[in-house]
Amino acid sequence: MNDYNGLKVGSIFTIVSMLLTITIIVPAFSLIPGAIVEGIVSAFVDNEPYSNVGRVTIIVMSVIFAIMLIATIYYVRKQVINDREVTKIKIALIMAMSYLIVHPLVFYIYWAIKLDYRSDGQLIMGSFYTFPISSLWFFILGLIIDLVISLTENRKSY
Repeated sequence: MNDYNGLKVGSIFTIVSMLLTITIIVPAFSLIPGAIVEGIVSAFVDNEPYSNVGRVTIIVMSVIFAIMLIATIYYVRKQVINDREVTKIKIALIMAMSYLIVHPLVFYIYWAIKLDYRSDGQLIMGSFYTFPISSLWFFILGLIIDLVISLTENRKSY
């Protein structure tokens, strides 16, 4: 039975994440996974101009994001089909993994669109602007999880 655990957990993650914005430190540290991807990409991509690295980093993180979303949908469907509960703990683990890619991805997109890949000492402050926006993802992911559960349960009942 779907009691909207995805929406509940997603809402909590969204609210907590938005509240963490005021720390300024958490948004900055949330960019570490993106910086790791950027570092790896910079070893394989021409660094002149550096926007090449930024573009490929966004592509790589977007692919990781898509794979993560597809894997989440597949996992949730499989759990429901096999009559296993998708618990709040499992949903929270999915959200935690999502946290590692969503915040840096939104930041790198902001860097591309708003700053045209320019880098200065204030670049890290961009995380302060993007963090509340990327925090909304958890609410959306919760809705997606609940929708997948609901649709799978309805399909099973036929």
